[in-house]
Amino acid sequence: MDSCLLQKEADIQLMRDLIRRLPDESTVVDFEEAMLLASVRSTTRLWQRDDRLIGFAYVDDYNNLKFATDPDYVSARLEREIVEWGATCMKKRNAETGQDDTLDACCSATDRQRMAMLEKYGFTRESLRSLHYARSLGEPIADHAFPQGFSLRCVEGEHEVERLTALHRAAFGTENMTVEQRLAIMRAPNYERELDFVAVAPDGELAAFCICGFEEDQDHVGYTDPIGTHPRYQRLGLGKAIVTAGLRALKTRGAKVAEVGTSSENIAMQRLAETLGFVLVSESVWFSKKTETASYLYTLIPSPFGEAGIVWREVEGAARVYRVALSNERATAQALIQSVFRDLHRASHPAITGLGERIRCFLTGEAIAFDLDSIALETCSDFQQRVLRAEHAIPRGWVSTYGRIAAHLGVSGGARAVGRALATNPFPLIIPCHRAIQASGAVGGFQGGTAMKRALLEFEGVPVSQSGKVLTSRVYY
Repeated sequence: MDSCLLQKEADIQLMRDLIRRLPDESTVVDFEEAMLLASVRSTTRLWQRDDRLIGFAYVDDYNNLKFATDPDYVSARLEREIVEWGATCMKKRNAETGQDDTLDACCSATDRQRMAMLEKYGFTRESLRSLHYARSLGEPIADHAFPQGFSLRCVEGEHEVERLTALHRAAFGTENMTVEQRLAIMRAPNYERELDFVAVAPDGELAAFCICGFEEDQDHVGYTDPIGTHPRYQRLGLGKAIVTAGLRALKTRGAKVAEVGTSSENIAMQRLAETLGFVLVSESVWFSKKTETASYLYTLIPSPFGEAGIVWREVEGAARVYRVALSNERATAQALIQSVFRDLHRASHPAITGLGERIRCFLTGEAIAFDLDSIALETCSDFQQRVLRAEHAIPRGWVSTYGRIAAHLGVSGGARAVGRALATNPFPLIIPCHRAIQASGAVGGFQGGTAMKRALLEFEGVPVSQSGKVLTSRVYY
């Protein structure tokens, strides 16, 4: 038996063929979407014996170990190497991101052999479960109308991907969906744009979504998830209305059964499924495995605004910055750092000492320009990276607004999304988010507080009125 990384498209076809010949339903869901992501392909390893694919494994963008093995060739060695490969991928990912995430895996709650295998190799069972619901489309589908002023339409195309990604993140309150991941959904072989629904609010904002489609190789089985509603439009009945529209569309296209999945922690989604006639048909259980802890170091920098902090670690012999923290009226930089990163140690490094001195000078008003070479920008989502790069390009002495930055990025109506991306900027000062203001001219928020933001703008020659309005015509973008 030998193994190698994914190398060519033919390898993917071999993986498809292995999934199809499995005697039981595969736990490798969303395989086609995963294979469209470079981040997942880079973690994909294949095992062969006598030129026959007997197993494969990869770690997806959510740190889940996905794998399949030919039942005729299962061995302790193959299982051990699959888990070791997953742990290796997670150690590398944690080193790159500065996180301490676990490697996760799931399987059917009735698959005792798989559960025993995971526990044998150091996985711990979690309380979280995935719930799988189904309903017959031969039964009547109740009417659930959209609220007055709201309308339903299909996704128009990939030009909407930024808005769709922002809607998904807002609905679930996470940064888990990226532009690349949404594009992978839309480019998967079984994707049908006519079944990718959005609800539109009276003002044109995207309010809810439901991605429907057909299960691979099962023309009579459709699905109606993921589903999500923007927090501003929840409890209006949009979930019932948009899923009902999806059920009707699937039935029109020949589906006999519709499926939906959710987490055991998502009580609202469980109730929605039951209200719409779905019944629980199966469960999956989740396991996690701790991997090597990434080590973090930090350095504190004195300044007129209180201490600033830099979180960093050595990567391939060079210091890489993972966070810049600014003291504010609520907490010191050190307290903010320690609330996010574990196992911190205070240390110094010539490159970090030099960066700290430049930050100190910047906070006294000196004209300092920072490059992005030493910061771990890859820890940010694709959309946030685009926002931060746009913000970094704003020259000293200029400002821009959240709306203008969104328009520059081609994200119609994306001012709020830009504002959120800047509010969580891991690298303030290096990426000068103090140069982004509200459309009204108000200074707006800042991680170091509004007094620091105002002072930094004034250092750069941007006048601010006593009432907190920026008084300048030098507006970028």
